Amino acid sequence: MLLTNFDYDANNSALLAFQKMLADDGLEFLYHSASPPNSAFHTKLDLNADGRNHSREDRQGYGRFAGDGGIALLSRYPIDVENIVSFNNLLWRDLPDATLPSNMSDHARDTQRFSSTAHLAIPVSLPRGNTLTLLAYSATPPVFDDEHDRNGLRNASESTFWIQWLGGVFGQPQPPFAILGNANIAPDRGDGRREAIRRLLDHPLLQDPAPVSSGGAAARQGGATDTVDWPEPSPGNMRTTYLLPERSISVAAKGVVWPDADHPLRAAVDQAGPHRLVWADIVIP
Repeated sequence: MLLTNFDYDANNSALLAFQKMLADDGLEFLYHSASPPNSAFHTKLDLNADGRNHSREDRQGYGRFAGDGGIALLSRYPIDVENIVSFNNLLWRDLPDATLPSNMSDHARDTQRFSSTAHLAIPVSLPRGNTLTLLAYSATPPVFDDEHDRNGLRNASESTFWIQWLGGVFGQPQPPFAILGNANIAPDRGDGRREAIRRLLDHPLLQDPAPVSSGGAAARQGGATDTVDWPEPSPGNMRTTYLLPERSISVAAKGVVWPDADHPLRAAVDQAGPHRLVWADIVIP
């Protein structure tokens, strides 16, 4: 279970407390992993070219404090912590065909990482001795921007990075693997450079199970695959969270946890926030 927007602390105290709370309710995840995110990592540079160097936008990723809004993984199977690959330090300028804001200074280009939170390749050891690699990320919203479209460009780069990874630019992909996380952009509506997520969804090495929910379908016409409940008409409900296994994996079942209004779980789901949990049962050859 990948948790996005989960604050990181050095001792994983919050994550361990959450892990124990789930265990007390009968959901036992024996293994966990979290690492410092880029969010709120201060650079002391004027990254957004607004004449100041101390705003939240001048940090590697938007955040109020170090560790704000990180990502964490809970697992029933052992996580190969020693072999987790982090791409957090990779500079935005070093991505192939990177498109950076036109007003970005040379100092900012030499400092700005592409990942606003984290991009991780996390190996999980399965019972039969094989390994499933989870490619986890959480992207910045492509809004709250000016005419230079810094957030829009960065959001697109955070998803197209995986296309470059699949092409062997940052290491040769070894199946089985799956991409999962909050891309913060929909393929068919809302702001942002939607062609980036469409390219990822259409990649020949991946499959898109396109999980649905009855709650999403009831909330918006054509919204069965929506994963976030935002006010209509703007930004509106849309699909922003994805789980994309590579093609050798069989998807036996999938869904979005968005119950109907009269379902006993609906109040808890609404209280948890606007984003909905996306899940899949998979069979690995």
